Amino acid sequence: MWTRIAATLCLAAALRAEAWPASEYCAVEVRIRNSSAEPVDTIVILEPKDGKKSATTSANGVARFCDVGLRDFKVVVGEACGQVTVSGLKASPPSTRTVNVVYDRCASESPPGRTGCLVLLRIATRDGRPLARAALRTSSNVSRESDQYGRIFAMVRYGDSLRGTVKRDGYREQGVDVACHSDQTRLERSVDLAPASP
Repeated sequence: MWTRIAATLCLAAALRAEAWPASEYCAVEVRIRNSSAEPVDTIVILEPKDGKKSATTSANGVARFCDVGLRDFKVVVGEACGQVTVSGLKASPPSTRTVNVVYDRCASESPPGRTGCLVLLRIATRDGRPLARAALRTSSNVSRESDQYGRIFAMVRYGDSLRGTVKRDGYREQGVDVACHSDQTRLERSVDLAPASP
C-alpha cells in the first residue's frame, strides 16, 4: 500500500514539474515583413494537416494562432498574387513556434489612372512553335514584330479593339480582333499561323 501511495505521489510531482499554465501558451506566431523589413498587414491562413483552416489578419505584421493542437500544419500569407506558403511546420509546446515570412504585395492589377488593357499576342505555328519576326499591322496602320518567343505587346484603350493582321513569310495571313472592356486589365491571345500553300 505504501509503495502504491509513494508511486502516486511521485507521478503527481512529475506531472507538476512538466505542466505549464495553458492560458499563457500560444502555439504559433507569424511575423510578416516586406523586402524593406517593414511590417505587413494581410490575411494569414493556418491549415493543419487533415484539419480545419483558421484565418486572421495580421496586426502590425504579426498574426497569432494559439489553439493549434499537435498536428503538422502550413501557413499561407497574403493574397493570391505573391502568396507565400510555409509547409511542414509543427507546434512545439510549451514554446511558441515563430514563423518569419517575407511578403511583398503585388502591384495593383488596376492601378489608378489606367485607361486600357495590356494585350499579349503569342504568335506560333500550328504545332505550337513560337514564331519570331511575324508582323502585326493594325487597322490604324501601326506595325510591330514578334520577338524570339513569338510575343507582341500592345496597349488598347477601354472600349477599343486591337484589330489587324499577322503576317510572316511562308505562312498564311491571320486576322486579329481583341476587344478591351473596362473590367479587364490584361488580355492574352494565341495566334496560330498555318503554312502557306505551295
